[in-house]
Amino acid sequence: MSSAEARQREYASHQSGEESLETPLLSELETENDSSKHVKLGFIAGLVTREKSMAFERILFRATRGNVFLKQAVVDEPVIDPVSGEKVEKNVFVVFFSGERAKNKILKICEAFGANRYSFSEDVSKKTQMITEVSGRLSELKSTLDAGAVHRRNLLQTIGEQFEQWNLLVRKEKAIYHTLNMLSIDVTKKCLVAEGWSPVFATKQIQEALHRATHDSKSQVDAIFQVLYTREMPPTYFRTNKFNSAFQEIVDAYG
Repeated sequence: MSSAEARQREYASHQSGEESLETPLLSELETENDSSKHVKLGFIAGLVTREKSMAFERILFRATRGNVFLKQAVVDEPVIDPVSGEKVEKNVFVVFFSGERAKNKILKICEAFGANRYSFSEDVSKKTQMITEVSGRLSELKSTLDAGAVHRRNLLQTIGEQFEQWNLLVRKEKAIYHTLNMLSIDVTKKCLVAEGWSPVFATKQIQEALHRATHDSKSQVDAIFQVLYTREMPPTYFRTNKFNSAFQEIVDAYG
């Protein structure tokens, strides 16, 4: 081979090198034979109990020899556990891995720690659709909760305006039924009979009170007041005034 032919081949190789800048570095055959191009990166996402999150991370690292990428985030509010039905503080996690062996290990570890896994589609369009649907449902739930809060506030406001009146009415009803429980039914079971002690000077006042009650209730039958004579010893009664009433209350309280 002459020197002229050698220089021509060298020039041609330089020319082919310049053209290769615009072409792939590896041929199609080399790309197909390169197994690294077929390695697929997968991920697993879910929720794990917050108190187990550190141990969960350590076990994942040791089981896979650090060949995974784990990312955790704290969930602000307690989450209802689907197994126990109770609210539990949890962390959301996502684990990125490569290979079926790593995936099987991660799934077993998740099962051992009781982590709740959630599947996601690998299609980007389906992920976008899922995010849109979830955002729509969250918006609807927020609107429902806000409407419920407004209704509850209005209802409580209405109740608050009438609470004192209702409370007074319930106290009166309770006092009435407490008094009725001390009455007895006569033989004919058509009226109630009350027996008790009263001062002699209060007899007229009692009769007037019974007559007034009959008039106010618009009853057709007047209450009957009758003084019974008995040999039993009447209970002690002290007529008090504003000066000695406080002392009498102390005596009544402590005996």
